[in-house]
Amino acid sequence: VAATGVPRVLPARLDAAHRLVMDMALPVFAPLYVDASGTKGVGALVVGVDLSSRLHPAEPDKSAREPGRLLQIAPDGVEELTVGSAPVPLPGWNPDATGGISLAARSLPGEQEQVYSLALPVPGTPLLAEQDVPVGVADARYHAFRRSVLLSAALLTVVAALLLVMLWWWLLGRRERAVAAELRDLYETVTRQNRIIDGVNTTMEDGIALSDRNGRFQYANQAFATLAGETPSALLDKNCSSLSRPDVSRSVQAHTEAVQRADAPLTFTENLEVDGQCRRYQVACSPFRNERGDMIGVVSVYRDITELLAAQERARHMVSQTVHVFVRAIEAVDPYLRGQSARTGELAAALAEQMDMSEHDETLRTAANLSQIGMIQLPRELLTKTGMLTPEERSRLEKHVDYARDALEGIDFGMPVLEAITQMHERLDGSGYPRRLHGDAIGMDGRILAVAGTFCAMLRPRSYRQARNVGEALAILSVTPYRYDPRVVDALRAYLDTPGGRAFLDGLIAA
Repeated sequence: VAATGVPRVLPARLDAAHRLVMDMALPVFAPLYVDASGTKGVGALVVGVDLSSRLHPAEPDKSAREPGRLLQIAPDGVEELTVGSAPVPLPGWNPDATGGISLAARSLPGEQEQVYSLALPVPGTPLLAEQDVPVGVADARYHAFRRSVLLSAALLTVVAALLLVMLWWWLLGRRERAVAAELRDLYETVTRQNRIIDGVNTTMEDGIALSDRNGRFQYANQAFATLAGETPSALLDKNCSSLSRPDVSRSVQAHTEAVQRADAPLTFTENLEVDGQCRRYQVACSPFRNERGDMIGVVSVYRDITELLAAQERARHMVSQTVHVFVRAIEAVDPYLRGQSARTGELAAALAEQMDMSEHDETLRTAANLSQIGMIQLPRELLTKTGMLTPEERSRLEKHVDYARDALEGIDFGMPVLEAITQMHERLDGSGYPRRLHGDAIGMDGRILAVAGTFCAMLRPRSYRQARNVGEALAILSVTPYRYDPRVVDALRAYLDTPGGRAFLDGLIAA
């Protein structure tokens, strides 16, 4: 205590007068004139406290057993403190990590019956406050409580069972009545829906047929029966290989087998002979599955698209004629632009095919033919100026893209034509116009048209310069950092080495 300066409470003891005494050792520090810090210990003051009167201010009833006791942790183990006698060792009573004694059955000195005991530490002292109850008393209380719980549970179970039986008996009759009403309503609903579906299928122009995995028809509407040259009733359970019209028979058979192999919806386009005429049909086939998800048949929908294709062709022809009118109007403004749009479209389509992108052909040709339409709104003297353009004139010339967008944005081409036109003058490094787009912001159509348009323009003379040769043009297109997509430039080089490319080049130079 003198060395550490920390007070300490010592285990209780029995003094000469048979009193229970607890000693407390308090540190004594050196005077400040000896140690200015005031923390140097020079001794310890031991104070004894009489616990007898504090533990039992009144004489206890010796005949009654005390349910609790005061314990202390001594160097040799746990001891019980009693008034008028020395501390009694308690073998087997060991403190846990918290300083207390956990709940367990233990033996008391001089007693036959064990007790359930629990002791908690008194903070700052070696004392423990203990409570216990005899094992027999605790077990008797537990068993009595357990019996009452089991009895209550049994009674509640019986009551609940009786209530459930009564509820079930009441619901049984009610459910039977409800089920009967539901079945009646369901029958009426299904009958009504069947009439509606039959009416719709009968009036539909699309032929609908359901065949099983063996090719036997399970359903067919009037439109399909007419297509097959049969009646709907005659088609039921008839094999698709035995239809009166061979074209339809082969079509259903082939499509059914294809869907069964793919186990997925498929769409076909084919020609079928109907009443001596060749008609174009779009056939959509889907697996028909049961409730487990197994495919048990194929649903085929035949749609006659002959008139639709004819209308599309007429619209395409009209657009083509309109484009040619625009091209002639553009070329009338600037003689140097004569043939530029057509040559750009032809080269762009060839480059797309060279890059395995033939599906872009129509978009590229249409966009190329309309790419110069904005030039109509520019002054003729600006387009035909023989000298270099000033920055102001260059900025004004670049407005032709905005003029083209304003003129075309209300037209539905069915293709991304307007996007291609507005991007064909953009460059990968952002030096193009009108929006100074960079890299991936420029679509593939715009990249192809940029290379095709620039190449065709450089090989033809202009009012302010002579025509360049192929080598010069390719060198400009390949300059780094790249302004033009190198993949498109490589496709151009490869195309010019083909017979078609050489023929195109000869025509371009000779024009």
